[in-house]
Amino acid sequence: MTLVSSCAPFGLGEGPQQVLDAFTQSVAKGKVPDALFVGQDAAAYDRVVSGMTADPIVSWADATTKDDRASATLTWHWTVSGSTWVYRSTAKMVKVAGKGESNQWQIEYQPSLVEPSLQAGERLVEQSVQPPRADILGADDAPIVSERPVVRVGLDKTRLPADNPLILARVATKLARTVDIDVNDYVELAKKMGPNAFVPAIVYRKAEVPPEVTALAAQTPAVLTIADQLSLASSKEFAAPLLGSVGAATAELVQNSGGRIAPGDLTGTSGLQLRYDEQLAGTDGTTVLAKSKSGQRVLFSIDPVVGQPLRTTLDPKLQQEADQLLSRVGPPSAMVAIKPSTGALLAVANGPGTDGQNIATYGRYAPGSTFKMVTALALLRAGFEPSSRVHCDESISVDGKEFANYPDYPASALGAITLTEAIAHSCNTAMISAGDKLSKGALAQAAASLGFGVDHDLGFPAYFGEV
Repeated sequence: MTLVSSCAPFGLGEGPQQVLDAFTQSVAKGKVPDALFVGQDAAAYDRVVSGMTADPIVSWADATTKDDRASATLTWHWTVSGSTWVYRSTAKMVKVAGKGESNQWQIEYQPSLVEPSLQAGERLVEQSVQPPRADILGADDAPIVSERPVVRVGLDKTRLPADNPLILARVATKLARTVDIDVNDYVELAKKMGPNAFVPAIVYRKAEVPPEVTALAAQTPAVLTIADQLSLASSKEFAAPLLGSVGAATAELVQNSGGRIAPGDLTGTSGLQLRYDEQLAGTDGTTVLAKSKSGQRVLFSIDPVVGQPLRTTLDPKLQQEADQLLSRVGPPSAMVAIKPSTGALLAVANGPGTDGQNIATYGRYAPGSTFKMVTALALLRAGFEPSSRVHCDESISVDGKEFANYPDYPASALGAITLTEAIAHSCNTAMISAGDKLSKGALAQAAASLGFGVDHDLGFPAYFGEV
């Protein structure tokens, strides 16, 4: 006898079509009752599909019965990263003794029910596959940030006794101290992660792995060093505050990504890497694996799409020289090299005293004598001429605050001098006293004409000042 697909009410009834309907309906809801399986094997089904991110839609057709046995073709539809993975499997059923005098049909569970090639011990696991991160390019498209070899250091919990938290804490403590990270935080992370987890501790450039870390990994089987690739500049100092970094996504980044970033993804965490993460990261692919303790094999995959490079005007050689010059400066320091003919930024460097802050383009400091250009423009607009006389005193008091000229200011340039001379000698007091001749808002308007105090989106963090 052959049966076609039906939509009978949930229940086992007397025919195999009833159990097939019950199975397909419950699978879509993510909860399959034990009563559908011979031997109450719903838990086995749950284990096999627990690695998938969504529940499938399953339909049945071509059911056949012979005596106390039946079979049907199942068509499975899984939604995987917006695509559909479709395949067929066979459901085998048997009539078993029910309560009282009645019999009922149940499904004989086996891994191939879920996917025809699955073997005992295998389960479905859906994994995200990130593409290689696109490069950040400098002048003439020279790569300044690209995939470079790194070594990830961490703890493999499968190599430690699962029931001995003291050993876990001892090994985690030793690793944390060796790589110089917070011991308490790392021990807590190791305890929280699952029994099969790799607990990441730190990432080194391949050439910079400390010998004590290599020695610890050789002596301690649970400490792993894993070769990998990471998007990095030529050195850790190279325009670091501007370019930013790539690392594991924080909870905040995951939450604000609208589903684009998943926990555990590598993503831009600061600077240009964060601002242009979507462009550089590309689109993740997905792989569905048949996974067991002995290995894994690919059942279905969607290829990742590589991102697009980010072009900048930084000159690699000049940037390196700027970073090296500032490396010897203790206090906060910064340097920006600009090509006057085009306005291109050739180097954006920050010294070690900035603690990783990008003060080169985003620092907030008094403009100093450069602001005399703004004051001069406002004075010229107010009717002053380059030859107009202004008064340069040794000091001047404004609202109870004293202002003076720089220590080596020439005495010959004190007194009544022209506006041209005041700017040439950088007389602070002359410009301050002349400011009284300006109407309210004149200084701010002159500053705005020169781009001061007017925000622009340059594609990177920049502060344009305020008056």
